[in-house]
Amino acid sequence: AVTGGTLVVATASEPRTLLPPLAETPSELAIVDQLYEHLADLGDSLVVVGDAGFRPRLARGWTWARDSLSITFALDPRARFHDGRPVTARDVAFSFALYADPAVRAPLAPRLANIDSVTVADSTHAVVWFARRY
Repeated sequence: AVTGGTLVVATASEPRTLLPPLAETPSELAIVDQLYEHLADLGDSLVVVGDAGFRPRLARGWTWARDSLSITFALDPRARFHDGRPVTARDVAFSFALYADPAVRAPLAPRLANIDSVTVADSTHAVVWFARRY
């Protein structure tokens, strides 16, 4: 429901976690999506072929490598955590490592199986490396 311009998420039960890698139920995912930003989101067109169907969020843009084996995300320098600390490429790499860590058992980890690694080019550029063309 939308109240005064604010989205209100009603849930049937209390979420067991708000840590994104562990969020699994519809209510957990709905809340996590309100608390944490993505690098980019699928746009209204729902087109997933190419980049045109995506809109920037934490990333102000991205560039594919010529061989399609990596994509460099340029983070919006205005992006901040709740305490005012800038969001950096190290945070992006940490988030991927958390999802990929087998000890975490992230439910969405299989969706990231084609990502080999995430490296830091500099404080505002994270490079996602694919195991094969994607």
